[in-house]
Amino acid sequence: MLGRCLDYDEVQHALNSLPPTLDVTYSRILYSIPEQRREKAIRLLQFLTYSERPSTIEEAVDAIAVRLVREVDLMRYINCHVPRKSQAFARAWCLS
Repeated sequence: MLGRCLDYDEVQHALNSLPPTLDVTYSRILYSIPEQRREKAIRLLQFLTYSERPSTIEEAVDAIAVRLVREVDLMRYINCHVPRKSQAFARAWCLS
């Protein structure tokens, strides 16, 4: 934004139009991400936030490639698609 300003007045106008808080700044950034990519972008940001070290590009790609499933959806899937005799094992393994 500031890099495109040609004179003092443009710089002042750009500075005066900045969001008042970081929360508003981050909200603007997140809402500028196309809606169809927003969920993956948020998942990637969460992954990066909680990473113990800087991540590689490959790790970041893996982080958004994994489809997270809510526990209730996983239980429904197990109940419908896993043979009854294996359901207890599947629940214990998937929820651990």
